Amino acid sequence: MLQSFQSFQLLEIHENAFQKCFQLLTVSTRRVTRLGRSCFSQCFNLKEIDLFSLKIVDFASFSQCHGLKRINLDSAHEAHNFDEVKTDLSIYAPFLQIKNSNKQRIFTKSLKNYKNRLEKLQKRVIMLEK
Repeated sequence: MLQSFQSFQLLEIHENAFQKCFQLLTVSTRRVTRLGRSCFSQCFNLKEIDLFSLKIVDFASFSQCHGLKRINLDSAHEAHNFDEVKTDLSIYAPFLQIKNSNKQRIFTKSLKNYKNRLEKLQKRVIMLEK
């Protein structure tokens, strides 16, 4: 059973790649730039993700990841749908633009400044800055 995934070579995690990996706890990659649709969907026990080179997070990538506590998207620029992450979640993503399911856009330099807007979009996100 896969509990931890780490890669220094992988460039993209494709659609549904880890879907229903119920035992997966942590993910860490250095070169992945894109997460495909539903790639971690239903990974109920996934707790922490470090995606240092990530640029794009596709729809429902973290759908039903109820155990997710921390995401580091250090280089991310675009993310879709954190709507189905029903947990207290900390995200570090200083350059992120979030698109919700209604296609509304929030442009940010630092997400910490937009906490109230994110809450109005039914996000339960705690933003951290290093």
